[in-house]
Amino acid sequence: MKTLHDIKIEKAKIEDIDEIFALEQVCFNEDAFSKRQFKYLVSKANGVFVLVRRNRKIIAYLIMLKRKNSRHYRIYSIAILPEERGLGIAIKLLEFAEKTALKSSTHKISLEVGENNIAAINLYLKLGYQKVGNRSYYYADGSDALIMTKEF
Repeated sequence: MKTLHDIKIEKAKIEDIDEIFALEQVCFNEDAFSKRQFKYLVSKANGVFVLVRRNRKIIAYLIMLKRKNSRHYRIYSIAILPEERGLGIAIKLLEFAEKTALKSSTHKISLEVGENNIAAINLYLKLGYQKVGNRSYYYADGSDALIMTKEF
């Protein structure tokens, strides 16, 4: 049985790109990032890119960015393999995001989530995020995104 006791959160590295890209393809299809985008996010972006591993296999990731002179972080992407969902990994990643933000004296996180992604929206609401707006035609299929934030 899978549990949270056998997962490890660690910083993403360039050598992880191929496996990260494979995870991305499973999770996001037409909205997937390219390997080139991942190389930038791992090596040059101002933020945090962490992986979740189980038995050395990458099963999830979190990308959180912070613009220069910004007073909040933006969760840029969270991906979890379908067979690993529902185990609490997203909660662990969001707790990690909040701890990371607090360490840098940041007390606000924002994100976008597909308006049809009810499971994710409900999770964010349960964890204290609030709907603050929307972005029309945000995704490749033309669907909208909800903008959600949490202050702590």
